[in-house]
Amino acid sequence: MDDRYVTSVDELLAASLGAEQAQAARKPLNIAANNVKMRFLAPGGAVQPVFRSIKTPENAQYWDLLEAAQPRWSLEYCYCSVFEECWYVPNKWEEPEPIDQCVRDEPNEFTP
Repeated sequence: MDDRYVTSVDELLAASLGAEQAQAARKPLNIAANNVKMRFLAPGGAVQPVFRSIKTPENAQYWDLLEAAQPRWSLEYCYCSVFEECWYVPNKWEEPEPIDQCVRDEPNEFTP
């Protein structure tokens, strides 16, 4: 976000909303995190969210603030098929690029 990595939901909230607003937003947003680091997805299977929050009247103001911050977010990721074909997605607006393998960047990995 804003040309720096965030590695958790709390860091994402703080970078998006500011520290004070992030602290106030955490409980009303009731964020559910998926902490599974490795996933296997079947073709046509259900999407596995990294984290989610359901919009409610009580948290709508924070949802709106997060939505306004989204243009500042960038997302990059790498994934491989069971056939050992790998792709890198440099940002949410670009198509996957074939690569030889995914390489972890542990200090900058996002873990909800």
